[in-house]
Amino acid sequence: MDTPTGQIAVEALKVGDTIRTSDGKDVELRWVGNRKITRFEIKRDPDLRPVRISAGALGNSVPSRDLWVSPNHKILVRDWRAELLFSEEEVLVPAKALIDGGHVIQDTSVNETEYFHLLFENHEIILTEGAPTESFFPGPYSLRMLVPEKRAELLELFPDLLDVGYGDFARPCLTPKEGRFLRPSAGKSEQIEPLRRIA
Repeated sequence: MDTPTGQIAVEALKVGDTIRTSDGKDVELRWVGNRKITRFEIKRDPDLRPVRISAGALGNSVPSRDLWVSPNHKILVRDWRAELLFSEEEVLVPAKALIDGGHVIQDTSVNETEYFHLLFENHEIILTEGAPTESFFPGPYSLRMLVPEKRAELLELFPDLLDVGYGDFARPCLTPKEGRFLRPSAGKSEQIEPLRRIA
């Protein structure tokens, strides 16, 4: 994860840390959540396995290393197809929509995993292994996926979530069906152009 002092592993982050967003802003981390997905849960629902985005799948060295995210975690893409089809230069796409069987796959070798959630005052685009990804957006579906203790902790911090919601997404969001138009092509050199960071 990008910070003003360099890279920090997501597991080492704590509330109050400063994270650098993809557009160069420094924002304070308000909440860190995590959820372990057990072998039993994955056996019952294989779609809980993470999506692996291979190094370089989203552009030149983006991500810089293989990146594993939850299937519904949104990735920011900038692509001529997004502008042509959706009239947006940048869009957020669920990782599962980018699965192409080559550069982006659902990792069937994973039998258990742990997902981390980073929440800020607003929805942000942060850099994960150099790839622009979303911060946690506590919508109704996301809140249901949290274990009860983490959900209670989050609602104590943001008590209005259930009544008035969290706010707007940082960029327009595509559905998985729409996002499939932006997936990298398996075995081909065509790649999604990543968001360029503003220094």
